[in-house]
Amino acid sequence: MLNFRAILSSAVAVTLAGTTSVFADGPTSFVVHPEAEAAAVLEPSDSLVDRIFGKSAVTPVVAEAYYESDCCPNSETSPRAGGCSLADSCAAAVGCQSDSACASEAWFRFDSEAKSVLPADNPIDGLMKKALAPKDWFDFPVNVGGWHWWNIDTGGVGNGGYGAAGFRGTYAYYVVGQPSVTLEDGSKIGGFVFFAGRDGDPYRSYYSRNFWFVEGYASYSNDELGTLKGGLVNTRFGLDGYLGFIGTAPYFDGFIQDSDYGVSWEKTHEVCDNLSVDTFAQFFFHDGEWNGSLANHDAESVAKLHERNTAVIRVVPKWTLEDGSTLAWGVSGMVGNIDSDIAGFSSGTRSVWGTDFDYYKGPLNLRGEVLQINGPTVPNRFASGGPSNRITSFTTEAGYTVGPVKYRGVYSASYDANPDGRQNIWSLGTVTQVTPNVRLFTEYSEWTVDGNAFVGQATIIEGVQMVIHWQY
Repeated sequence: MLNFRAILSSAVAVTLAGTTSVFADGPTSFVVHPEAEAAAVLEPSDSLVDRIFGKSAVTPVVAEAYYESDCCPNSETSPRAGGCSLADSCAAAVGCQSDSACASEAWFRFDSEAKSVLPADNPIDGLMKKALAPKDWFDFPVNVGGWHWWNIDTGGVGNGGYGAAGFRGTYAYYVVGQPSVTLEDGSKIGGFVFFAGRDGDPYRSYYSRNFWFVEGYASYSNDELGTLKGGLVNTRFGLDGYLGFIGTAPYFDGFIQDSDYGVSWEKTHEVCDNLSVDTFAQFFFHDGEWNGSLANHDAESVAKLHERNTAVIRVVPKWTLEDGSTLAWGVSGMVGNIDSDIAGFSSGTRSVWGTDFDYYKGPLNLRGEVLQINGPTVPNRFASGGPSNRITSFTTEAGYTVGPVKYRGVYSASYDANPDGRQNIWSLGTVTQVTPNVRLFTEYSEWTVDGNAFVGQATIIEGVQMVIHWQY
């Protein structure tokens, strides 16, 4: 009999963005003031980097940090209410008892207009860019990054530490390369390679290698045709990613950050000034052998099960409303074969449909999604413990950004039928853009299953997640 208690206790999960805490030495405090022109950043791509590792697409505001003090060494050149610019020396001035008095107020605050806590010209990014300078030898964009996850177990699950039980070690390091050539007619021929690795336990219990390709494909694009891709391509079904770190039910069921072998056609149709429509048509010959799902969630997570000949269609109209807000409403469909070499579990056809929305108004972001899965899944589903043949999941997300901090909450659930079971996932926390290249995730998360044939009710994760994500 499958040991579901072991599977449930070792389950871990995640995906996507962080940074590092900022500490002041002693009583030092500083304020970030956006007042220079914006620094240039790489344009966001449509790659899986954005969806998996949260590639930063915000343009940081160049800012000046200064010490709050009444002891400015040169008040004539730094007249900001007695504040000392970091460019000024902290030598003792008249009225200062020591050098350290140049930073006399022990408090720290965010500027609500800043895009990152530290300005673009900061020592953290400066040091990392020097260390990673060899990546600039290439004639095409190359990015290097990493994820570091600390799980503070508050529910007595036994998952606390750097990573979690069965998932110890650095969450992931990765390298991304995107070469391209522009032809005379303006069309482009290119490629995309996204390679990741870990230094601890395998990424998933069913995937033994510690290094793997997240994506790898060749592409051709022009304005009239759109973009054609062939190779290991991300499946465009439902919403991309999610707002937090701990994943959602669609992620753990294998519908987010799932790359398979096949071809893809993608095009954006500009209907009018306030309406565009993104369209995707894909066909996958074989699964990619891994995705975000944990063991016994979908076919890729079980030995001797494979996804074959899967077709995906997605259409996403996007409206810009009169008040400047935007609304995207997506509809997705999927149908494909599940091939089984497991005795007592027959091959069959799986069909999936889903609808979702993504709304932005200024700093507010609201998202939601509903999925319906019909057909064979796995012999012993993670939630139910049996071969459930119908799964319904929904997700709601909300985020609100103030300066460099995004406050967000996520609730997601899936309901298995025949036999029945349920998993619930929720998280509440913040994402802080510490530098233009580093983010910090802080969230409280809880993930439970109920109605499992083997363990009944169980808690997978309950506690505080601290995640640092960097990319250069």
